[in-house]
Amino acid sequence: MKQKFSYTTITARGADNAKPITFDFDGLPVTPADATNLPDGIARGLYCTGAGNIAVTLESGATATLTTVPANTVIPISVSIVGATGTTATGIYALY
Repeated sequence: MKQKFSYTTITARGADNAKPITFDFDGLPVTPADATNLPDGIARGLYCTGAGNIAVTLESGATATLTTVPANTVIPISVSIVGATGTTATGIYALY
């Protein structure tokens, strides 16, 4: 079931010109699996509700482990797979 997520950040153009920017995403829950692509294709990012590590395969095919990801964090990274081996974070959503 899709959920809506919003992520707001501040532009880094100096204190006088800093403006908030909000990004809206559709999020689908992810069940980590080492060799299974995300069902809706390449995600534009990940959101995790529980802290930990997240093992991913990037859009390029390279693999990486994102370590010590805090709870309730949006990670703007293009991923095709969220692996089970090495993933300790919980409540992971693929953002589209």
